[in-house]
Amino acid sequence: MQNNKFHIVIVGAGNVGTQLAKLFDGKVDELTLCRHSDANIPVDADLYLICVSDTALEEVVAMLPRFNGVVAHTSGTMSKELLSKFPKHGVFYPFQSFRREIELQNPIFPILIEASDTESERLLRLSAELITDYVVLTDEAGRRQLHVAGVFASNFTNLMYDAAFEVVGSRFNPEQILMPLLRETLDRLKMGLPENFQTGPAIRNDRAVIESHLEWLRSKPELQKIYKDLSQILLKKYGHEELP
Repeated sequence: MQNNKFHIVIVGAGNVGTQLAKLFDGKVDELTLCRHSDANIPVDADLYLICVSDTALEEVVAMLPRFNGVVAHTSGTMSKELLSKFPKHGVFYPFQSFRREIELQNPIFPILIEASDTESERLLRLSAELITDYVVLTDEAGRRQLHVAGVFASNFTNLMYDAAFEVVGSRFNPEQILMPLLRETLDRLKMGLPENFQTGPAIRNDRAVIESHLEWLRSKPELQKIYKDLSQILLKKYGHEELP
């Protein structure tokens, strides 16, 4: 940090960059949010967070000048070695789902960090601690492991919510009908492991109910396939014979 001033530059104004900028706002001496194509990216900042998609990361890194500060990307899957052109580099991975147009509902979340050296690690940790109490030092394998878990916990779960909303349709109000069930299911996880709270016709081996559901879903073949595939997984997990 130069002259006791702390300057963070966020490169990328998408979902992650925009939300991190909001979180850091007011917590550092200077904060710059810019696009990777901007010609006047400051070159004397303490920390650069590259918040672009995985597919664009390598190209963006190649376009950037060499910085003296620590340079970190925010990807859950890409190696920190992609930043090896910078003497001090690492990873600053926020384990949270972001949409730039939506205010973050749960601002306390884990941030996973990796670094090329101890000084970079220290700065990344100090930066993360400005916006969260939960900082995890990990390696690439651990970060990728959690990224896969996040897809199941958030992305696929949201897909299931979408399927439920589609099934409910316009006959009922999804907010009134489904949200109490969703909240109860999530709240139970505070008491133990998910496998201890599984309910439904598959765990009971109630074949008649499963078949009636599959029949109802015949007009929605994609949802019918998802329903059957997930039912097969549950039947097998809980020791029942799989569906024909």
